[in-house]
Amino acid sequence: MKAQLSIFMDSGAYSLRDQGADSSYLAAYARFIRRHHESIDLYANFDVIGDPDRTWRNQTQLEFQFGIRPVPVVHNGTHPRWLGRYLNAGHGVVALGGLAGKTSRRSCRRWLDQCFKLLTKYPNVKVHGFGISSVEAVNSYPWYSVDTAAWTRRAGDGQIFVPHKKARRFIFDKASRKVQPEQGVDHDTAEWLNSVGVALGTYKPEGGVETPGVITCYHERRGANLRYFEALSRQCGVKFYFSGNATHHDYEPENYLSGEVNVMPSFYAINDVGHQRQRFDHIMKQRKGGN
Repeated sequence: MKAQLSIFMDSGAYSLRDQGADSSYLAAYARFIRRHHESIDLYANFDVIGDPDRTWRNQTQLEFQFGIRPVPVVHNGTHPRWLGRYLNAGHGVVALGGLAGKTSRRSCRRWLDQCFKLLTKYPNVKVHGFGISSVEAVNSYPWYSVDTAAWTRRAGDGQIFVPHKKARRFIFDKASRKVQPEQGVDHDTAEWLNSVGVALGTYKPEGGVETPGVITCYHERRGANLRYFEALSRQCGVKFYFSGNATHHDYEPENYLSGEVNVMPSFYAINDVGHQRQRFDHIMKQRKGGN
């Protein structure tokens, strides 16, 4: 079954965090969004980390000068009044950023508590969380969606995500295990991989790969991690958008998974890296019903 794609476009703000973006970049981003607006479901503002005022100016410039209405982004540590400004402006979707690797910190949790307390006054507003992969963070707040590149980053580090098992069932109510298959695979890991249809893989006695799998191939580890987040999404009822890329056509989320698949391409990468332009063109073709 072909993937049913949902696309959330990343503005490239994080990639350009050191130099920022001028009006020509914002104009190019706006042209890109207008050109593909029928296929792109959501697209983020060009936010500036640590500068909520400039982030607001970028939002209003994109809206009133360039004619698009991106999802506002408010960063961890920013006073919640900035979130209130976007909510009072009538935005139906808002994003909270600056969360990657920080959601277990007390200061970040306090900030999130403040934001979601404010959001209770706007029950119809959907909230996206940038850079969230931990089970605890996903389960602690009423997210509509989150995004993660951990599926490909961890695979590159030799790791796969494996949920804990309780009463003979795999559960998603606490932090997953990070397993390095090359160092050995226990019974629960082997059972999990079998349940999601991913092979272990073997080496030939004389050396070299005999069969591909998570032990022998980092692409297979990416596939295993995609299956993990697919299962986590089903269990917690939160959309997971897959950012990052696999560098291999068959293991990109839109090709590896079926059913509903959510991807987050980067406008910066599409314009800066040739193969990401090719990937985006393929995503557009899939979205429009092509092969």
